[in-house]
Amino acid sequence: PYREKSRGAYSDVDGIRRACHEETATLDDVLDAVKYALKYHGRFRMVHITERLADILEAMRAHDIEPKVLQLVHGRPDKKAKLFLVEGIRGGSKGLEVLPPLIVHNQDGSYSDAVNKLYGKL
Repeated sequence: PYREKSRGAYSDVDGIRRACHEETATLDDVLDAVKYALKYHGRFRMVHITERLADILEAMRAHDIEPKVLQLVHGRPDKKAKLFLVEGIRGGSKGLEVLPPLIVHNQDGSYSDAVNKLYGKL
């Protein structure tokens, strides 16, 4: 779930609403499950919306998952980031690496070279 239950517009479609809001699981519930499933020094990766970035980094640490790599995702070079990618290590030492932003689309709407490389097209 991306948004807290009381934030953002709600969909009338149950499945979409549950997927987007913390109705059936909170961020803490998700990270409790991650901590339980990860071995010590196991890696966890998450894609989330930028408005929750501070909450997520704080919650990861509270669950003994140290944020290690962060990358903001921009739809186009001139747009604000709406998503981010984060990787954490259970029981990891402090130290966060911030990667250059991932730009999804070029100005003409085509996929960027970075995205084409992820898709195996370069």
